[in-house]
Amino acid sequence: MRAVYPFDWMAWDGWWNYPDGPSLAAAPVADAVRMVTRTIRGERFFDGAIEGALRSGTLVAATRRIVDWLQ
Repeated sequence: MRAVYPFDWMAWDGWWNYPDGPSLAAAPVADAVRMVTRTIRGERFFDGAIEGALRSGTLVAATRRIVDWLQ
């Protein structure tokens, strides 16, 4: 299974739909994967992308959403 897949993460505006961790609890799994991809890829270009996603709870919530779906 691939948890990261190619998409235009810089143009994806879906991340506005999930400003914090709780908003990802019922998100489509595809959006959770996009959020993880966007965060990880974003760190390459923007220092602090991962830290910001950890502080807001989005990275943990997205990861939890994916893990829950896999179980």
